[in-house]
Amino acid sequence: MLMTPILALALGMPLIGGKHESATLPSNSDISYIEGKINMPDEASGPLSSYERYYAWTVDNGKKYIHAEYVFGDLLGAAKPDPKGPHVHPVTEDQIPNISNGGCGVIIFYFNPRGDHTPSLYCNPPGPAATP
Repeated sequence: MLMTPILALALGMPLIGGKHESATLPSNSDISYIEGKINMPDEASGPLSSYERYYAWTVDNGKKYIHAEYVFGDLLGAAKPDPKGPHVHPVTEDQIPNISNGGCGVIIFYFNPRGDHTPSLYCNPPGPAATP
């Protein structure tokens, strides 16, 4: 059934680009919409295309958001995807890498699909300093 934006809002479904989101994974149109709105931090390790990009729906205090995590280079270790692509990964919340450090090699943000704003992207804290 094709759902109109008004019906989707009445049912409490988030809207992106006039469409309702999938029940489990962010859609390609959700991701394209987000990637068209963001600006990478000045300190980023490279352009958006150089990151593996993970997107998942999450709920916080009853509100639905898209949790995004961008991972650069070898920070994924053995879990690193095929370098030939794809580099965009719609996943479930438990499949987000959740890397706890990595500096600007890991960029995390949450996007409220009901808001019409540019999300603030931030770099993860750097890892612990190497000890001699």
